Amino acid sequence: MVNTASENITFTFITPKREVKFKYILYFGFIILTLMSQILYDFWVITGTMLSITIFIIVSIETDIRLFTPIEIHFSKESIIIKYPLNKAVEKNWKDIQWLNLWPGDHHCPAYSGFMFNDGKLRTYELSYEAGRKMKEMYQSIIGKKPLNYEEFLKENKGMRWFSCGPSE
Repeated sequence: MVNTASENITFTFITPKREVKFKYILYFGFIILTLMSQILYDFWVITGTMLSITIFIIVSIETDIRLFTPIEIHFSKESIIIKYPLNKAVEKNWKDIQWLNLWPGDHHCPAYSGFMFNDGKLRTYELSYEAGRKMKEMYQSIIGKKPLNYEEFLKENKGMRWFSCGPSE
């Protein structure tokens, strides 16, 4: 009998508090601008326009967070399953990983890992540093070689830098 429980690992995505804080600062800034437009101009067309822009930005960002941001990732020998809210799941293959970056952290930035699939979307998935190390180990055991980090991927494809990832270990 084969023990498959050790081959299946599930990680839960946790949004870093610093990113949430910046979103609330952005919301607060737009609300202040809306109030300032009413105080300075006392013209309801300008205030209404600012209020519409503020509501659109807040609703867009919150909808993206609540519906389209992954909440869990499941690694198995066969595939990677990314789970989203409302019971939506997307299955990816291990060979679909474009790059995997592991950043051990320093006194300015906490440790994390990020990876990207070659599905044509400019969307990275961030995990904890430990989850990225486990993912790298599984990738090496399944594919047989080390995954490219971001810098190696850029050199191999003669690409331009889109992400500000720290150097990988």
